[in-house]
Amino acid sequence: METESSSSTTTLSLAGARRRIVAFVIDALILMLIGEVLGRWYGDWFARLGVWGHLVGFVIAAAYFAVLDSRSGTIGKLALGLRVVDAQGRAISMLRALWRFLPLGVPYFINGMVLPDWDDRVLNSVPLSALVFGIGLCGAYLLLFNRATHQALHDLLAGTYVMARNGPARRPFWHGHWIVCLALLLVTGAGPATLMRATSQSGSGTLDAIQTALAAQPWVADARVLHGARRYLSFGGATTLHVLALSVDVRDGDVDEPIRFSQAARTALIYLDDPNAVDVIAVTLRSGYDIGIAHDEREHLEVHSVAEWRQQVGPAGYQI
Repeated sequence: METESSSSTTTLSLAGARRRIVAFVIDALILMLIGEVLGRWYGDWFARLGVWGHLVGFVIAAAYFAVLDSRSGTIGKLALGLRVVDAQGRAISMLRALWRFLPLGVPYFINGMVLPDWDDRVLNSVPLSALVFGIGLCGAYLLLFNRATHQALHDLLAGTYVMARNGPARRPFWHGHWIVCLALLLVTGAGPATLMRATSQSGSGTLDAIQTALAAQPWVADARVLHGARRYLSFGGATTLHVLALSVDVRDGDVDEPIRFSQAARTALIYLDDPNAVDVIAVTLRSGYDIGIAHDEREHLEVHSVAEWRQQVGPAGYQI
């Protein structure tokens, strides 16, 4: 596809992947700078939002791409001599620019957000994983290997093209790319579910109980609990440690208060069905914000054996 610039007779052709990637990196750095500046002023408010702070970053990024791509182009595209047009070579509307952003923005900003618990987590992980990872991989695949139209997934869905000076000419789109994208969606969707079934543990109910009890603490904004084994090699042979990891986001930013480590560890000891199945309890207190385009985080980690935690926190019968 070729079109004539409205301001000159320079011929514009399709933009290749290299220039598009460089332009995107520039735009990402600009958004990061915007996020860091806003974080200086509103960091405490962002922290109170918790994982929902990603919505702030989403709105900022959506406005950036929707407004600028519907006009002369984002700063990154202008720096590389690129612009977004429709199939007739005309500038796109703000609504179409927003629609074009969604296949990029939604998977990125939803990644890392803690969504409401579902009864069947395995089944619900399939669409979530396909959304977060499958769409991203499909977009990257098309950007690199769709040499005919150089459209990524968001371009195809919005019916847009990215144009550049002295780029390659348009050729018919190979529909076999859709088969590859479908395969990527299936693999990324079914893979985590299969892994969860293979690695599911009988003690997952215990982990849920610990997480729920931690989240009920007034100073806790969010909590995550993981249980796994780590194997260490030394001159004396191999040692396997079973680790219970407690990651706790605090509401007020105080990640150094000793009693909070004790409360978190004591909560775990109360709900553990078999404390002997755990060798080490690692407690991490975290504070800060993450809005997707910028983050600022402080954390404090304490790791002790179960016996050491018992001595430190006292009787495990303490009622939370």
